[in-house]
Amino acid sequence: MSYFSRHHFKLLQKWHGKKKVSNDINHDAAYAELFDTYDLVKKWAEDIQTTLFPEGRVSVIRKPTNQGQYFSNYLWGKIYPYTNAPKELAYTVAISTEGLEIKIDTVGLAEQEPLRLRYLALRGDYSRSGFVSELSIDECLKLNFEQLLNWSKTQIESFTTSYEQIIKEIGLMQQNEYQWIEKCNASQAFERFLTKSGMNKAVLDDAIRVVHHAKPTFDLWNINKSSSVLRFGCKPLKQKTGKVAGLFSIKGGVLNLVLSKRYDRGETRILPLSNDIQINEQVITEALEEQLDVFINKGLCGQGHLPKDYDEIEMVDVLDKDDIYAASIALNQILYGPPGTGKTYNTINKALAIVDPDSLLRDLTRSEMKSKFDQFVSYGQIVFTTFHQSFSYEDFVEGLRAESENGQLSYNIESGIFKQICERASEGITEIDDPFDEALAVFTDILASHDGFLTLKTTTGKEFDVEYGGGKTILVYPKSNKSLKNGYTANLTLVRQLYKTGSKQGIYNPSYVDGVLRYLKSNCGLKDYRSHSMSSLAKPFVLIIDEINRGNISNIFGELITLIEPSKRAGGAEALPVKLPYSKESFSVPSNLYIIGTMNTADKSLAQVDIALRRRFEFIEMMPKDELLSDVFVEGIDIAKLLKTINQRIELLYDREHTIGHSFFLPLRNEPTIERLERIFGLEILPLLEEYFFEDWERVGQVLGDHLKTESSLKFIEEKFTDASVLTLMGSDWSQDGIRPYQRNKAALRNPEAYKGIYEVQ
Repeated sequence: MSYFSRHHFKLLQKWHGKKKVSNDINHDAAYAELFDTYDLVKKWAEDIQTTLFPEGRVSVIRKPTNQGQYFSNYLWGKIYPYTNAPKELAYTVAISTEGLEIKIDTVGLAEQEPLRLRYLALRGDYSRSGFVSELSIDECLKLNFEQLLNWSKTQIESFTTSYEQIIKEIGLMQQNEYQWIEKCNASQAFERFLTKSGMNKAVLDDAIRVVHHAKPTFDLWNINKSSSVLRFGCKPLKQKTGKVAGLFSIKGGVLNLVLSKRYDRGETRILPLSNDIQINEQVITEALEEQLDVFINKGLCGQGHLPKDYDEIEMVDVLDKDDIYAASIALNQILYGPPGTGKTYNTINKALAIVDPDSLLRDLTRSEMKSKFDQFVSYGQIVFTTFHQSFSYEDFVEGLRAESENGQLSYNIESGIFKQICERASEGITEIDDPFDEALAVFTDILASHDGFLTLKTTTGKEFDVEYGGGKTILVYPKSNKSLKNGYTANLTLVRQLYKTGSKQGIYNPSYVDGVLRYLKSNCGLKDYRSHSMSSLAKPFVLIIDEINRGNISNIFGELITLIEPSKRAGGAEALPVKLPYSKESFSVPSNLYIIGTMNTADKSLAQVDIALRRRFEFIEMMPKDELLSDVFVEGIDIAKLLKTINQRIELLYDREHTIGHSFFLPLRNEPTIERLERIFGLEILPLLEEYFFEDWERVGQVLGDHLKTESSLKFIEEKFTDASVLTLMGSDWSQDGIRPYQRNKAALRNPEAYKGIYEVQ
């Protein structure tokens, strides 16, 4: 039997030149069949490489259509004869509408590029070239795979011009190792960009090449900001600013290609680039092709200009939030500061800036932002948790949970908060987009329509009834065990695990779990599992850890503290997986998971924070902002000046980490009354000061300016006993040693003059 069949050639002949129509059943079927044919091309190329070029590599991008979405007349693959072979020249193998061909050809070069023109001059007439070989369809249909491989080997070995000779003849040897980087290096900002942590020059160089050779053509230019120094789109030579289609950015040790969401193009799309150049090329090419019509219609295509073609660097004064806001946010960050400075409040803004940057550009009210935040929480795209002294590795990563069934105690491995969101982020899809959850919803509806019970079968044909037990539990009642009252447990988490891995290892009641999964596939529309590569587009996910410093970091994170480093994450320059202690699974942290922590410096000074935590997070200080209260007055009391004075005294008497935040006083905006101010001071401010100064009432009074007040009725803290009452209680022979007892002056808390006395020296 021939390796390539007549059907393969007829398929190419029928469809080449036709534009693919989305969601057309015939077009989709042809595309899928041609896509599968690429497997044959890849095997052909790989066996040639193994036989003739054991030190080489193969690159095959499965794309039956060109950049204009027209079906191509050939399917091809590249063979590089050695590891560091120039990427612009390769042995290529192809099946086409005319037959098979093998040749040495340039790759990724425009037809008018000097290198390509020199190659074409060297090659001469295609059919007579010394490094091109063709085989007709009829001859091809006579060859099985072994015969095809022998023919391929013979043709390559008979080429009269070698690969090395072509390199020399067209001048490829003299080119810079990173020629595209060199072509784009036209500013100091670009030089700094190349030194950023996580930079892989080989990856960047090839990604620039792919963008430059994309159809339609883009201009590339530098700007003065090293966070997004290289942009592409449309920028005429004499124009000061360009229209941005996308840009290159590096953040958190990961090189990204960011497609702008400007010009009504939907969401910002961030493509993390892996160390696999072949995968990157396919991801970038597909992403650009998806928006081809938009690029053309919005005038985002250029003339192929490069940064060195421009006379000056484009100056950008502010960060373009609508272009790269999400790309510029650190993967790991902690908001730290004294109590009441809005740390937890601002985690909502920070999280929305990551998952929905548009929300920050619209004039949303706080309640609207909170509603959006809650929506993403319900999708599982944002997860909120709080650390405390009892929080453990088992709560955060994974641990054993005891379950009792029919009097039998069993221990199951249960994923913690962090592992769950990592798994979800690795998929890159939210709960509402998850095909498994969609199928599960159908399943529960079917159960409800059958009075809560449904009969399924194991792979061996044994019937069992299932009942939804709530949460993640399904109760199983085997037909063969009619005396069973409470049912066996089949955990839906294990059903999902079997769906993703296909392995029953470590799964409790595997035959029933498998039976449920097979029912989901056959009756609930669940398609076969397809992994979402982190090199393709994936939605960002956010884990918010409130009071992160209150937990024992080493106990909670364990060995995973290393994996949250940007460069150690999946797809990073130094990606590291670990084997988890309970499940023995290989685990890594995805690069689209953002961790936002909050830290109250009154609980623990920044200097005392675990060093392992400090070096893996960016720390954003949030101090009191009395200026936010500049328009708040209560019966003549200047609240901003009051807060500023209190905090200045705290810094002198204690330190700046124990100052008081502005949020304590924000309720006065809507209720500027002395009664509300009394409640704030009596129930929040004074207890906080008492805790700070360990009930040293004299110092608490100093913070409130009592020591400067001449009128005792205006002091917030007063001595509990007068000299007369002490004489009456203890007699004249008694003398007090140590601190005298103090108490609050409740009358002062209701007196506006007492508050003014905090900042007005009498």
